[in-house]
Amino acid sequence: VPPQHPLAAKTRVDVTDTRGHRLILMGRKSAVRAATEAAFRRAGVHLDSFDEPESSSMAQAMAATGRGACILLDDPQFGLVSRPLSCDGEAVTIPLYGAWDPGHYARQEIRATMLNMRDWLQDGNPPAPAGLGNIPEI
Repeated sequence: VPPQHPLAAKTRVDVTDTRGHRLILMGRKSAVRAATEAAFRRAGVHLDSFDEPESSSMAQAMAATGRGACILLDDPQFGLVSRPLSCDGEAVTIPLYGAWDPGHYARQEIRATMLNMRDWLQDGNPPAPAGLGNIPEI
């Protein structure tokens, strides 16, 4: 949201806090959209007034012009600020998986990339998804 948006004053935005605010949601095929809809259903909040752009950059551009609060994973652009979304006191998350063929010629590089991603997520960036903590040796 833009820094002057009422939701920007919160350190964490519960889905119930979004009542009365126009939202910008990712497309129906997005894992973020599925997690968002599940959290809203769990909280009994009806999603009735929202835009559905094709890209996260467009969602942020729309939010920057005051069209609503966007819910997505990307780092904020266009002067927006980001707040974690929660439902009933718990962060709304999506699973993140990494898999590769154990016989792949770049398996060590792929594994290193996955470990770097896990470490990045655990070092104060978005919450680390369940299951990413134990990446097996190849």
